[in-house]
Amino acid sequence: MNKLVFSKTREAVDQEVQRLKGLAALGGYIPCPDHRIAPDASWDNVKYYCEKMREAFS
Repeated sequence: MNKLVFSKTREAVDQEVQRLKGLAALGGYIPCPDHRIAPDASWDNVKYYCEKMREAFS
């Protein structure tokens, strides 16, 4: 996943969630950051990403 979206807009987060839905549908992919989140990331965007992923995969 492109964790750089955490320092951008919510629209960028939404686009990344949509992109990841397609990859996850193929199977064998867990859509989450693989390591450290950049220091310029917005905590609100990280929480927003988690909410959107929960909605997308529930």
